[in-house]
Amino acid sequence: MVFVKPTPDMRIKVSRHVDHNGKVYLPYLHEWTGANSDLLGLIQVLICTFSEQPPVYAVPPGTPQPQQQPAMPSPYGTPYPVSTPYPAMPSMPMPPGGSPVPQPVTTSGGSLGTLAPSLVRSSLLSAVEEKIRRRMDDQYLGAEIMRGTGKQLQEGRDKLERMVKDLNEEKANLERSMELCRKESRELEEEINRAKEIENEPDIDSAIVPPTPLYRQIVDSFVKDLAMADIIYYLGEALTNGKMDVDQFLKYVRQIARKQFKERALLNKCRQKAGLPG
Repeated sequence: MVFVKPTPDMRIKVSRHVDHNGKVYLPYLHEWTGANSDLLGLIQVLICTFSEQPPVYAVPPGTPQPQQQPAMPSPYGTPYPVSTPYPAMPSMPMPPGGSPVPQPVTTSGGSLGTLAPSLVRSSLLSAVEEKIRRRMDDQYLGAEIMRGTGKQLQEGRDKLERMVKDLNEEKANLERSMELCRKESRELEEEINRAKEIENEPDIDSAIVPPTPLYRQIVDSFVKDLAMADIIYYLGEALTNGKMDVDQFLKYVRQIARKQFKERALLNKCRQKAGLPG
């Protein structure tokens, strides 16, 4: 049988492996055989079990001891057989880290048992190393998640800053455009007001005043050319609508086309004389 013996400032933590009296229940103990079981295997099972679920917990100094509870039945069926009594285990001092330091196990004769101190030390070191490695893996994973989240937040911040900058530029462009529109609107209103103040409408023919007789001739020839083109168009419309016959249409078209040809020739000659592009 194996018992948990807590220190004065600790209490037994009852679980499926330890009862109120500190008695330990494990499948390894229940299935104990002299040929296949030994103390080394038992201690390794205890290390693995109690590293996941400690059998004791700390209490404030001066806390009264709890009353003894009746023994609990074994959760693994009938009690495991005990062929020979095992020597009492000496109390193990608790180091600052909280893990017990195992002591060499001696038989009744005082000789060293089957469990060597070096094996116990290596088992404890392996358990501590595994727990530290697991804790470091958790911390590393948390740090990676924090770095990834920080990177995403920084990218989002940069994107928002670019969007704000673009919006400010668009706002400035819109303000400039609005100011230009307001300025042009004021100018148009002023022109409308000035036009309303004029009593007589201006003469369209006097709106264009050529500076020289040559330019006046260019304007007149250009106007006559456009007028003759309009006449030919409307003659075609009259022929299509049956307002005149083909002979009349051809007669008028020949006369107008002959005059249009002369006006265009005169226009080209005047443009060449004035040095304008043909």
